[in-house]
Amino acid sequence: VAQGKTVEELLMPPQALALLSAVRAMLTELTAGQRCARLCIANEMHGFLLTNSAGVPQMDYVSWQRSFGTMPLAEETAVSFLTREHGDALRHTGMPLRGSLPSANLRYLSQCGMLDRMHGELFFCTLGDYLLRALSNAAVPTHPTNAAASGLYDLEDGDWSRPLVRAAGNDRVQFPQVGERTVTFDLDGIRYEACPAIGDQQAALLGAGLHHAGQLSFNLGTGAQVSVLTDAYHPCTMVQTRPYFNGRWLRTLPHLPSGRALNVYIRFLQDILIRFGVKADESEIWHVFLTAADTSASAHFDVDLSFFENPCSDRLTGLLAGFGEHDLSLGSLASSILYAMVQNFLWAANEVQIPGQPISELLFSGGIARRIGGVRKAIAAGYPSAAASVAEDETLRGLWQYGRQTF
Repeated sequence: VAQGKTVEELLMPPQALALLSAVRAMLTELTAGQRCARLCIANEMHGFLLTNSAGVPQMDYVSWQRSFGTMPLAEETAVSFLTREHGDALRHTGMPLRGSLPSANLRYLSQCGMLDRMHGELFFCTLGDYLLRALSNAAVPTHPTNAAASGLYDLEDGDWSRPLVRAAGNDRVQFPQVGERTVTFDLDGIRYEACPAIGDQQAALLGAGLHHAGQLSFNLGTGAQVSVLTDAYHPCTMVQTRPYFNGRWLRTLPHLPSGRALNVYIRFLQDILIRFGVKADESEIWHVFLTAADTSASAHFDVDLSFFENPCSDRLTGLLAGFGEHDLSLGSLASSILYAMVQNFLWAANEVQIPGQPISELLFSGGIARRIGGVRKAIAAGYPSAAASVAEDETLRGLWQYGRQTF
């Protein structure tokens, strides 16, 4: 949402309003014949928008795919300012500062004068918070899973980071309470009890069955995260710490190259076919690509999948290297790409694991984990004594468990 919008265009919120309309239509369909319902929402993390007190958006949604925080104003970026002035506060957020986090994006929008063009009180909302606020016309709490994803949350205090909130919003933006209190409201003849919206990563891992410390989660989708659970908060540098449920914490490495990186090569193959006048849908290309990988010899050349910021590399471009005159074929290319991806996942798993904690179960979830059995097999080979499971509809299952509080 709003991925390609300029700062000026963000002042018009048609996509946020369209989303609200779509959600209301879904609620009408889902509650047909009912008088009451419990509403649970999982939303994309690391995004935000600003509303007025009635929940009306004053700007469109800014997702994690926008990186205003790396754009200079008066020869300084939001990232450089926050790093220099608020290094201690940033260390308490549990994640490295990125130019695409709400903390950096909001700082940029504040400094460029965009907030001055909005009237009245402004309220910070994650995507799920916005929907609940607009539907209920009431103040709703932000769940810790979403608050922490903003980069504006102090994990040790369990509340918004005052110095970061002040630096990002210039005292112009109000922030909701952080908590797990439900909100009750009437809409279209239905009495709703709404739980605070939760982050989609935590919802997916809950639905995949992540419940105890001996499990190792590989959530492999557009991007990938490798995670374990811990009962105590342990500040660390590279590994991120995120709130989970029932007072527990995730140790996680997110933003690992996965489906989004693979699509670079799928589009490359698609372009070749188009130039030869061959029509093939994406599913056929995927099938040929994966079959070629499975039937290729085991030799691999060097591949770096860093087409975007990730914890595996400082590069921001991909790389293919180290193949000889007769080594480059579709099979060697595909198998080398998947091999590099698996090595990233295994490296991340080693980083997030707690020393001395044995792994008894591997939890696979996400479209890439379901689609590519070779990736699962290669990961499982590193944990020969661990059981393995593959989740289906994990985010929906996690929401169901969250709504019923059965975990």
